[in-house]
Amino acid sequence: MEFRTHPILSDLKCNEDGTVIKYHGKKLALKIYATKTGQELRKVIFKGAAHSVAKVVCECWNGMRDRTDMVVIRKDHDFDNDHYSNLKWGFRGGWDNTTKTKLSPDKELELVQLANEGMNRKELAKKFKVCLSVVYRTIKKA
Repeated sequence: MEFRTHPILSDLKCNEDGTVIKYHGKKLALKIYATKTGQELRKVIFKGAAHSVAKVVCECWNGMRDRTDMVVIRKDHDFDNDHYSNLKWGFRGGWDNTTKTKLSPDKELELVQLANEGMNRKELAKKFKVCLSVVYRTIKKA
């Protein structure tokens, strides 16, 4: 089993999927917390605070985040998979330029044209099979 050392805390070591995390040579116990949505969130406690296993794995294997507003993103959206190859730094809500928009550029143009011609926003949402917020955001962006 291969371990990587944390870039800042030299006494913190982690294996590739976060099943074994050691601090000062001692294995830390994993604490499992249930979120409001029913997902399980794994944390370890050291230095008097709880730390997300995914964040520790991402810091040890992929490096520190570039900005403080970045969070750990799971590429496959599986909260049980904390393997470093599944984790990356991104922005809350997925605004990291890797998510696909709901409308293609051609559809966005068509939506804006129909809106300018006076078509109702609710009708536009139904026609393009998107929610109202996408319609309003597309019109505002144009």
